[in-house]
Amino acid sequence: MKWHVPIYSLNGKNLLGLQDFTTHINLNFFRSAQLHDARGILVGTGKIVRHVTFRSVADIDRGALKEFIDQAIRLNLDTHPSGDSGRMVGQTEVI
Repeated sequence: MKWHVPIYSLNGKNLLGLQDFTTHINLNFFRSAQLHDARGILVGTGKIVRHVTFRSVADIDRGALKEFIDQAIRLNLDTHPSGDSGRMVGQTEVI
């Protein structure tokens, strides 16, 4: 939990977070300005965080979400927190 919302991190960096509101839920993608959004569904103009809004289950585009999550994971794995290439798996470092 960060900022009173669930945040998922990978490789020492924020990956995505969920934010609930009265009428909708936002799935926030950190570093989303770097994500390729061919469908144009990311909302916001932030330099770091953009989001997808869900008002109902019908709003969920599983294919688009999988693409965004896969891209976000690749971005977070590009740079190791220590500056080395590699990734963290649980508490074990893989180089």
